[in-house]
Amino acid sequence: WNDLTSGQYQLMGHSISDIALSDYSTSYAGGYSLYYYDSGWAAVSSDSDFDTNPMRGYDFKFTTDGEDLSYNGVLNNDDSYTYTADVRAWHLVTNPYPAYIDAASDGFDFGGFENTIYIRQGDNVVCTYDLSDPDNPVAVNGGSNILSPNQGIWVWTSTAGSEISISSSAREHQTTAVSLKSSSSISSNVLRFELGSDYSTDETVLVFSDNGSESANSYDADKMLAYGSIANLYSLKDGDDLVINALPKVESETVVPLGYKVASSGLGEFTITATNLDDFDADYSVYLVDLDEDVVINLREESSYTFTPSETQDDDRFEIRFESEAVTTAIDDEEIAVSSANVLIYSVKQRAKVQVSNDVLLGSDRMIEVYNLAGQLISTSELNTTTTEFDLPQSNTVYIIKVSVDNGSYQEKVVSLN
Repeated sequence: WNDLTSGQYQLMGHSISDIALSDYSTSYAGGYSLYYYDSGWAAVSSDSDFDTNPMRGYDFKFTTDGEDLSYNGVLNNDDSYTYTADVRAWHLVTNPYPAYIDAASDGFDFGGFENTIYIRQGDNVVCTYDLSDPDNPVAVNGGSNILSPNQGIWVWTSTAGSEISISSSAREHQTTAVSLKSSSSISSNVLRFELGSDYSTDETVLVFSDNGSESANSYDADKMLAYGSIANLYSLKDGDDLVINALPKVESETVVPLGYKVASSGLGEFTITATNLDDFDADYSVYLVDLDEDVVINLREESSYTFTPSETQDDDRFEIRFESEAVTTAIDDEEIAVSSANVLIYSVKQRAKVQVSNDVLLGSDRMIEVYNLAGQLISTSELNTTTTEFDLPQSNTVYIIKVSVDNGSYQEKVVSLN
C-alpha cells in the first residue's frame, strides 16, 4: 500500500493469510492505529486479534510519515468466503480477493444483509450503492458496484446470524482500468437532492416505482451520517432517516419530508439543490417548502434554495411537494363551464386579481376560492364584478385560485411575493 495520507483512517482488509502486527510495525515504526469493529471499535493489539476470516474489515491510520505498508503471505483464492453477523448491527467487511470485485454480480450474495454498501471517503462523504432492485441500482455520492482489492465496506443487518458471501466469480479481471465511480443511469423516476456548503456536500435520492411504499420497505436505504457531520441530507419515512427513499409512483399532493444535520449552526449558508430535474417526470412540478420561513420554491423554475441552519439538526423544516401539471391539487374536478378564454387569474406581489368577462356574471353560484398546495380551503368570496382584487395571506407562497360558476370551474396557480 502506498500514497496513504498520514492522520487519515483507511477502511481496509487483507487479501493474504497470515497477516501479523509485525508487518505494520516494520512499515510504520513512527506509530499507527489499527481497529476492528464488533458492535464498537476495538484495538488490534496482538496477532490473535486478526480474524481468520478474510472478510473481516479494519480501520487503519499511521500517525507519522513512514514507508509504504507492505506484507507477505498466501493470496486468498478460495472459491468463496462468507461473513456471519453475530448481532443486529452495522458490520465492517472487506473484499477478500487481490482483485477488483463487482457487487452487482451473481458472485456477490448479500444473504440476510440489506442490499446496500456504504464506503466512507474521509470524514465528510459516505458513498452508497443500493442493489435492492438489481435491474435499477441507485448510486449516491458517487457510489459504485466495483470494489478495489482490500476495500472495506459497511453493511447492515437487522438479524443476528445473517450471512454475506463473496465468491471468486465476482472478481473482475480487465486489461483496462476499472472505474471506481458509478455511471448513474438517467431515469425519469429518480430525483436527486444535494446539500452543499463551502465545506462539503451530501446527496439524498427519491425513487418512485412499483417497488416503493409510503411505509418502510426493503427498497429503502438507511442514512449513514458522515463522521464530520458538516453536511448530511436525508428524507424521512416512518421515523427512519433514509439516503434512498423508495416511494410509490409520484402523484399530485405527494409530500416528502427532508431532514438535515450539520456540524454547527454557525457554519454559514447551505444550499439545497435539485440536481437532475431535467431528467425527472415532466408531468409534475416540484416544490421545496421551507416551513420555518414560509417560503415555497418551484424547483423547475429555480433549482436551488439557500438558507442558514438555525440548529444543527432539523427534521421538521423542509418538505418536497409534487403537483401534477394536469391536476394541480386535491380540489375535485368539475365540468368546465369557464376557461382561460373568459377568466384571467394572476398576482402582483402579494395581491391577487381575478378578471372575468361579462357573460360569466350571467351565471349563478359565482364564487372565488383560495386553496393552499395541500388542497386546504383558505378563503372564499362572491364573484360579483368583472375585476376582483384581494390580498393573499402570506408572501413567498404558492396558492391555487379557483373560479366557480354554475357547475363549472377554472383555476390557476399564483405566487405571492414580497
